[in-house]
Order: sequence, then structure tokens, then C-alpha cells
Amino acid sequence: DQRPNPEASGLLLQQKRYLFTADMKRRGIMKELATWAGKSKFKYRGSIENGTTIIYGKGYSIIVTKEQYISLLNHFRGKTVDAGTSKTDAPQGSVGKWLQINVTKTAIASYVCPILIVEGYAEGIGKSQLKFRRE
Repeated sequence: DQRPNPEASGLLLQQKRYLFTADMKRRGIMKELATWAGKSKFKYRGSIENGTTIIYGKGYSIIVTKEQYISLLNHFRGKTVDAGTSKTDAPQGSVGKWLQINVTKTAIASYVCPILIVEGYAEGIGKSQLKFRRE
């Protein structure tokens, strides 16, 4: 049977993504992602494991430390919650509200949520929710 094994190719893709991410982290390369709504882009350097510097808008930046990420991941472990990307009214219990209380009053959930997803700590559910890994 010469058909490709989707499980094996998925594993290979995951391994390549891991090696790519590890190399990016090691070199401190700036990464570019779409915001949560996908209407614009932002850049960041670092990783959730080591802390990030997020660059958005016309050169504004914000630092989220590894300790802040650890606290966020512990708080939301195994839960499915609202991303809370509203700039003015993030719902109680959302990632955005947590960030506004624990990191900065600036609305940064539309940047932090895509980072959580691309680094494998959560997955996007529909247009407004994030499902966090259990471990």
C-alpha cells in the first residue's frame, strides 16, 4: 500500500514545526502573525517559554514575561474560555480580562491569543473562544 499515512505525515509536520520553532526561539527572530480577528498583523520576538516582546500598531511594544505566561496557563489550564479581544469591554473570565488585570490595561488579547495558538498551548474554537491544553 503506497498511500501516504496521514498520521505519520502529521507527526512529521509537527516535528518540523517544533524544530522550526526551536530555531526561531534560539535565534530570537521576529515572527509575524495575524491578529485574532485577522484584520491586521503584528510581530513578536521570544516565546511563551521565555517571555515575549510584542510589537503592534505604529511601533508600540509590550513585554509579557515568562512568569506572566506561566500564571496565565495555570489559570486557564484545560478550560475553554472567551478570547476577550474587545478593546473596551473584555468579558469577565476571558483571556483579555485576565491580561488587563494581570499584565497591562492595554488590550493585548488579540496578540497574545494567536501566540498561544501558534506555540501550541491552546486552540481557537470558532470566532471567539480559546481551548487551553490540560497539561
